[in-house]
Amino acid sequence: TLAVGLAGGMLDRLGGPDAAYAWNHNPAAALFGASAREMARLVSLLGGNPAMVTSLPGVGDQYVTCMGGRTVRLGRLLGKGMSYEEARAEMAGETLESALVVAQIARALPGLEARGLLGRDELPLMRCLCRVISGNAPVEVDFGRLFPDDVK
Repeated sequence: TLAVGLAGGMLDRLGGPDAAYAWNHNPAAALFGASAREMARLVSLLGGNPAMVTSLPGVGDQYVTCMGGRTVRLGRLLGKGMSYEEARAEMAGETLESALVVAQIARALPGLEARGLLGRDELPLMRCLCRVISGNAPVEVDFGRLFPDDVK
């Protein structure tokens, strides 16, 4: 959801949508799909049931959250070019669970890599979110790395 919000914010930064709001659909769909793919990898890695990702608790919840709320709004602010600190100040008083989850994952990734459970090239979207949230970096999504060659 945070990633789909990024797509909307990046679109706003570039001048906004056309009359049919068509500019946003493809980047948002790519980020939605990549986030579902990476969610399945993380759930599996942590011992959960990856089939849940393709059901109501996974993409079902993600879809509903994308329709509005704090997480997608945070993503839009970040996508527009605000730093995480600026966006957090803009949303003062609101609980940003997604940012807390991303920060926790950012702390866990090095350990997963060190134990050989996760490759450095895996989870490119999550790593982007980690840089933005934990490193206060600008949003730079490398769409070319989001999917393996067999799904492009």
